[in-house]
Amino acid sequence: MYFPFPDKKWDKQDWDQIKNITKEKLISLLKKDDRWEFRGARDAKYVFYNPKLKPPFEYLAIHYHPHESFREKSLLKRILNHWCCTREDLKDWGAIH
Repeated sequence: MYFPFPDKKWDKQDWDQIKNITKEKLISLLKKDDRWEFRGARDAKYVFYNPKLKPPFEYLAIHYHPHESFREKSLLKRILNHWCCTREDLKDWGAIH
């Protein structure tokens, strides 16, 4: 499937802080981003909606498991690309310093 979002390049210091982020923390960060609207949770899936993105990319779902980080770091990178957050966003929300 074609994925229209560019790959972000994270420097080592930032990636070391991001790579072990839990799904719980990622969901809380997405809830802080006013570009994404939390649509609800069902069957351990948290769904967010961004009206500015074109189908099928206007939805972003996180499969939630308490205190679990992403085993597949490539999935985390893909979610971050889709989310379109920046280093400054993550810093403002306290995810990195």
